[in-house]
Amino acid sequence: MKDKTSNLIRNLINSSNSIVAVLIAFLIGGFMVLLVGESPINAYSAILKGAFGSPTAIRNTVRFAIQVMLMAYSFSVCNRCGYFNISQEAQLYTSALAMVFVSFWTEGLPGPLRLVLMILAAAAAGALTCLIPAVAKFKLGVNEVVVGVMLNYLTKFICQHLIAFSPIAAKRTSSIVSIEIPEHIPVPVITVGAVLIVIAYAFILRSTIPGHRLTVTGKNKQFAQASGIDATKVLLMAAVTGGVLSALCCMGEILGYFHMIYNEFAAGMGTDGMTAAFIGNNTPIGMMFGSLLLGALKSGSVLLSVLTEVPTELIDCVQGLIMFFATIKFFNAAQIDLKRRRVVE
Repeated sequence: MKDKTSNLIRNLINSSNSIVAVLIAFLIGGFMVLLVGESPINAYSAILKGAFGSPTAIRNTVRFAIQVMLMAYSFSVCNRCGYFNISQEAQLYTSALAMVFVSFWTEGLPGPLRLVLMILAAAAAGALTCLIPAVAKFKLGVNEVVVGVMLNYLTKFICQHLIAFSPIAAKRTSSIVSIEIPEHIPVPVITVGAVLIVIAYAFILRSTIPGHRLTVTGKNKQFAQASGIDATKVLLMAAVTGGVLSALCCMGEILGYFHMIYNEFAAGMGTDGMTAAFIGNNTPIGMMFGSLLLGALKSGSVLLSVLTEVPTELIDCVQGLIMFFATIKFFNAAQIDLKRRRVVE
């Protein structure tokens, strides 16, 4: 009973941290709107209308929220065990390239078979890309942030080159894009799949042995090893899972909406996922609400520039502020819990 009460108090305090971070970010964003000469109320009303003011707006909000949520889960599953998965954009680029090359090489095969091969190739590419910084950290002692950031730049430029000069480059086009992928995943299937991933993620963390091992390893690697858990294996499997989740996000974007790779299509998507993970404190439900918030901001930014004179860059500023303040623990749950235990004792 005491443990449940302690967990409840900790969750409430963590939620308060996120709420305070969002409020401060929006307050500063409102001050920036005043500097432009516009009303913060009008600006945020335009965002709200653009996010939820019509069925089309709601569909766009959900579409962006799913994208952000998958990236948040990709980051969170790795972050839980001490691996800062900052190479998410690289995972998106390699997954997309894998799908396009498989589509190019398997031309003439039945569509369902091509789709399965593309999904498998994307998952493998995302997992392998996520493993590179993880192996560098846990086997070679190299900081995964450095490797991940460089990997993002490297894969971005490789992707740009391949969609411009390789066989997968689209011919006779005015922009740099890849060849078109004819296979399609219906949007309702993507939405249902995302819901199932949320349920499975929460269930695995709370009710399965792998989820328990992941939690224990993340809290104390030495204790996990002393308990008979192969901590390195758990960490690497978390990296594989994170890469696959990034690949699933890429599948939804490429096979559900664009059907091609365009220049820098993954820019900022990794940051969106990290922001949602910080807002949600790495909890399944919290990340879902954080993703919905960021999805609404992305969807609402369209009407912001139409109904007001405020530039859409305000959305990027607010999102950056949310991420910054979400990393600050305004209420330290651990200290408060420790003080409460001392009073009881």
